[in-house]
Amino acid sequence: MANDKDAPIHPEVDEAKEKVAEVSAEEAALKDKWSGLSELAQKLVVSDQGLRQLVGAMVASRQLYAMALHDLDFRLEDNTSSRSNFSQSGCGTAEEITGEECSLLKEIFISSAATQAAHPFEESDLLTGFRDTVIPWMESVSSAHNEKEARVVKEEYQAKEKERREKSISLGLGLMPEEEDILNRDRSLILVGWSPVLSYVVAKVIDHVLSSILDFHQVIHLAKTPRQTSDHRLLELGGKAWGNCARTNASWNKIFVTQYLEQLVAPIDLFVVSDLSAANVGSTFQSVMSVSAEAQKRLRKWATEMGAAMIGCIPLPEQKRIDLNTPEWEKLRMFTRLRLVTTEIRSDGNYDIIVGRAGRIENVSKDEIEVYNPSDIIKP
Repeated sequence: MANDKDAPIHPEVDEAKEKVAEVSAEEAALKDKWSGLSELAQKLVVSDQGLRQLVGAMVASRQLYAMALHDLDFRLEDNTSSRSNFSQSGCGTAEEITGEECSLLKEIFISSAATQAAHPFEESDLLTGFRDTVIPWMESVSSAHNEKEARVVKEEYQAKEKERREKSISLGLGLMPEEEDILNRDRSLILVGWSPVLSYVVAKVIDHVLSSILDFHQVIHLAKTPRQTSDHRLLELGGKAWGNCARTNASWNKIFVTQYLEQLVAPIDLFVVSDLSAANVGSTFQSVMSVSAEAQKRLRKWATEMGAAMIGCIPLPEQKRIDLNTPEWEKLRMFTRLRLVTTEIRSDGNYDIIVGRAGRIENVSKDEIEVYNPSDIIKP
């Protein structure tokens, strides 16, 4: 018997492998040839102005076709809800165009254009058509599309801005009743009380809005002493930067535009003034209440323009109970949410902070208040 040890067991498998190898070799050779021709084409385009212009015309023709399809969509969408535009040009009556009809109309226009483009043509007629029809159309279309896109962007922005301005701000203080813990953007919250306690309350509000409110944008704080923070949404300015900034209606706006507008990274949702009387020095004969009311009025106008909620503080050098129902507080009482902030010492030496008549922040440690006290001795 012959020794068939070296004979192929599956000849069809070997045959298939040979065919695959042949195809791969052909593909490799074609790829090399294509690569070489691509390099040659590049050299020809660089060296031959006519070829360069020709390729440019081919690119432009494809871009022109894409532009035409975009304008077709643009015009059909504008007429989807009504055929009034067609009727104005004498092409139909004012009837509704359904989405399905819109899609079919697009196919009709494309098919019709393709059929007409297949007909023989004179190059001189093509040139005339470009000059008299295509170029004027391109100019008008580009302008119309830009205007529409700008209008759409503007409308989207206005809708989002309207929604933002209508949102109230949670103070995060846990005040009761619940409405005391909510700040609307159309009426300032004015806090009157011992300076370190007001600073503590304001810092607590700012930390809350930055960490807990979804889609919160930016807070500007006219602070006595800015805190060190890495949050880019907090623009905190020291007292020397904004002192007497509300002496006129336009003072703060000028300061902000010239010095701080570039630091603005988002719309302003909260505007906090640590000392209204420092924002408007006023005349020597004017009371703290009077200059604070004028400062609030001027800064409130700016906050309204920005769409921001506003908190203003009138700090007192020591803790004392005052009556906010007296005539000197009338301006602030009528046009703001005026709240007295006081403290009660607990048996463990900590504080309960009372905001207004009912709002209460319980069990605040003495150390937390001392952080904001410029002196070493707390005078409750």
